[in-house]
Amino acid sequence: MMSFDTALRRGGVETDIIPTPKAIALGCGLSVEFPAEGINTAKAIIKALNPSTFEGFYTIAGEGKRVKVQKIFE
Repeated sequence: MMSFDTALRRGGVETDIIPTPKAIALGCGLSVEFPAEGINTAKAIIKALNPSTFEGFYTIAGEGKRVKVQKIFE
């Protein structure tokens, strides 16, 4: 996750490290949040890094108990 975050930043994509949303609840408990405009860069980086723990990219809309999660890339 840290390598992915660093690579995204080097690729010009703004990121934040956040707790993995409970609606997803996968992996180490931390996720990298980035704007939708960075998805192509993110896909290329994931393919290059090929991490064994990668679960996918998700969009998350809403707050609190009204959260909609959609997987957009594996």
